[in-house]
Amino acid sequence: MKIDGQRSYSVGRDVLWPILSDPVTVGRLLPGCEVFEPVAPDLYRLVADIRLGRAVTRVAGAVSVTRIDPYRSLAFLAQGQSPNAPAECRGRIELKDAGDGAATL
Repeated sequence: MKIDGQRSYSVGRDVLWPILSDPVTVGRLLPGCEVFEPVAPDLYRLVADIRLGRAVTRVAGAVSVTRIDPYRSLAFLAQGQSPNAPAECRGRIELKDAGDGAATL
């Protein structure tokens, strides 16, 4: 499954990057997230309820953040285990200037 999209904000990358770098804030932003806590530099423990269609399943595992280009982009790999099967998700987040002090995520 591929999830793709973008959203513009009326604040710049200098405001958005610290939000993406704060595990407490990231944990509050992730839907269904119960635990998102650092265990090592750029490695986080994750427990979340993930919805796929009508089914909701609990996944526990780790998220590693790699290829960090501060204020511009990062890549992540989330690996975990649900009651029925292993789960894996990888992605890339980019911040781009959108003019007039705004940014696109």
